Amino acid sequence: MRKNNFLLACIFAVANLFSQNLRFFNTNQSLINLNPSFAGSNGGLRNQLSYQNQWPSAPFDNNVTYLNTFDAYVKPLSAGIAFSALCNNQLKGENKINSYSFSYAQHISLKGGDLKIIPSVQFGYGRRLYSPGPTTYLNSNPAISTGNTGIILTVIPETSEKNYLDFGSGFMITYRNKFYGGFSLNHINQPDIGTSEIEILPRTFNIHLSYNWSISEKAQLQFFYGHYQQGLSSASQVSVNAVLFQHVMGGIGYGNGDNILFNLGYRHNYFSVVAGYAITKSILVPVNYTTWELHASFNIRNKDQRKALTSFESW
Repeated sequence: MRKNNFLLACIFAVANLFSQNLRFFNTNQSLINLNPSFAGSNGGLRNQLSYQNQWPSAPFDNNVTYLNTFDAYVKPLSAGIAFSALCNNQLKGENKINSYSFSYAQHISLKGGDLKIIPSVQFGYGRRLYSPGPTTYLNSNPAISTGNTGIILTVIPETSEKNYLDFGSGFMITYRNKFYGGFSLNHINQPDIGTSEIEILPRTFNIHLSYNWSISEKAQLQFFYGHYQQGLSSASQVSVNAVLFQHVMGGIGYGNGDNILFNLGYRHNYFSVVAGYAITKSILVPVNYTTWELHASFNIRNKDQRKALTSFESW
C-alpha cells in the first residue's frame, strides 16, 4: 500500500512541475513575482534575489529556482518599472525554463497620497529546454547493433527547445503604506511551452491582502493572506511576519493545509538577508518533505525613508 501511495505522489508531483506557476512562500522578498504592481513600491531603487530548493530529499525529483529582480520608481512618470530574470531547473536538470520580463506600474495618488491605485502590465519572454536523460535497454535487434544481440545499448535523446511570449497584468490598492490589496493575472495569452507537442500554460490568478501594524518605532507586525489559482489547482497561504528591534525579521505561516512555513532574517537600512524553511506534510506519502528559500535584498532610498521603519512591501 505504501508503494502505491508513493508512486501516486511521484506522478502527481512530476505532473505539477510542468503546469504550476513558479512562486515563493516568502512574498515580501519576491514582490514582483507576486504582483507586477509592486514595481517602484519602495520609492527608490531595489534589487531582490531569491533561491528556492523544493523537496531536495525527494527521491523522484527536486525543483530549483533562481530569481533576480530590479525595480525602481520613476518620479517624472509617477510610475514603477521592473526587470526580472528567472531560471527554473526541474527533473534534476532535464527540464529547464528561463524567463525574462519587464513590468510597468502606474502609481495614481489620491487623498494627498494616502490612497494609491496601481494598475500594471508585464511583458515576458520564455525559453524551455528539455534534455531527457539517457535511456538504457537490452538490444535484441541485430539491425541496430554491430550484429550482436543481447547487448546493452544506451541512447541519449536530442535536446528540444521552445521559445514563447508571456503576458501578465496586475492591480493594487494601498492605503497609508499600511494596507495592501491586489490581484495579478499571469499567462494571459496561455502560451504553448511544449517542445514536442502542444502544452498550454494555464492562466494564473493571484489575490493578496496584507496589513502592517506598527507596534513601536522599532517593531512592526505584518498579516498576510494570499490565494493562487491555476487551472484546476489552487493554494492558499496565511502568515504573520515581524520586524523586531528595527532589524531582526521573523515569520511563521500556514499554506494549503499541508505546509508549515518559517523565515528568519536581518534587515539593515540598505540590505536584508532572509532564510526560509517549509515542511510539507503529504497525505499520500508517510514522509515529510522540506523546501528551502534564501533571499537577499538591496535598496537605495532617501534619508527620511531610511530612518523610518517602513512596511514590508515598501522596504
